[in-house]
Amino acid sequence: MRHKNSYSLLKSTCCVSSRRKSYLFPGFKMPIVEMVAEGDLVAAYFIFEGKHTGVPATGKEARFSLMILLRISESKIIEQRSFVDIHDIIGQIKA
Repeated sequence: MRHKNSYSLLKSTCCVSSRRKSYLFPGFKMPIVEMVAEGDLVAAYFIFEGKHTGVPATGKEARFSLMILLRISESKIIEQRSFVDIHDIIGQIKA
């Protein structure tokens, strides 16, 4: 089952990520581009965009892809795996 631009299923997951990373990229955007579900698994593809204000703050804009794989049981997320190219991010925000 595909869900394009559907935020309802992953809204709580996005909020958790937002709170944990907001000191590095405050006010970032991370819209869901594509979502696929099969059985107890949900895969979501995001594009992350934000300005780096971490330590040391570079003020540089970053844009990268992020993939999240969730396992659902009894309507709850019981497992989450995130996949991102950290070297791409570092290359973009490097001073």
